Formats: sequence, structure tokens, C-alpha cells
Amino acid sequence: MEIKARTKREALEHIKAEFEAGRLGASDMMGCLYEKQQADGTVKHCAVGCLFTPEQHQWIQSHGLNGNGIYSLANYVGEQNLKHMTGMGVAELGSLQREHDRYFDFKRVGVKSDSFVKCLEQELLKA
Repeated sequence: MEIKARTKREALEHIKAEFEAGRLGASDMMGCLYEKQQADGTVKHCAVGCLFTPEQHQWIQSHGLNGNGIYSLANYVGEQNLKHMTGMGVAELGSLQREHDRYFDFKRVGVKSDSFVKCLEQELLKA
């Protein structure tokens, strides 16, 4: 079964919807994860991780790549495959993920930031 390629706009709108629904924020002591099951059974994703299907997450987990950065993941799956899956290039995904991580780092220490939302909105204007 072939998975339909996402557009950048579709990807950004999906990330924004997941963020607004409170389903982003997967991390552990080592850093950000593409997917993490919480103690209450809910599943959280990082900004990039929410773009993957359950089957893609299963593959990522089975290859020990859940905590790897986007450039490392691109080396395994290929940059074109990653762009097909997510609608964005590796550099765009890396930039978006850095903003996501910064937002949750600030949140963890009690500092309010809207940089992630602003980043999403700016990218949506360009998409």
C-alpha cells in the first residue's frame, strides 16, 4: 500500500492541530522522542513525530531510532522518502523541531513562550 505524500501545508496544519489538542511533547531524560507512551497510556509525539503513521512509528521503534535526530533518521530512510512522508525537507523539519524543543524546554522550567506557535504560523503563511 502506497502512502499519499503530504503537502507542506497539510503537515503544518496537522502539527498545529496536534499542538492545540495537547498531543505534542514527547521526551525523556535523553531528549525528544518521535513517540512516547505516557504513564496514563496516552501517546505523545514531537512536532516531527506526529507526521508519521503508526506503521512508520513501529519501524522507527524497531530500528532503535526513536530518539535520533531528524538528520540521522533521514540517513536511514532517505531524504526523499522523509519528504514524501512529512511534506517537508530535512532542514525545514530540523528547524521546526528545534522550535518545538525550545518551547517544551521553556515550559519545563516554567517560562511561557509562544515561539513555536509563531514559527508554525509563519511557515503556514509561506506554504
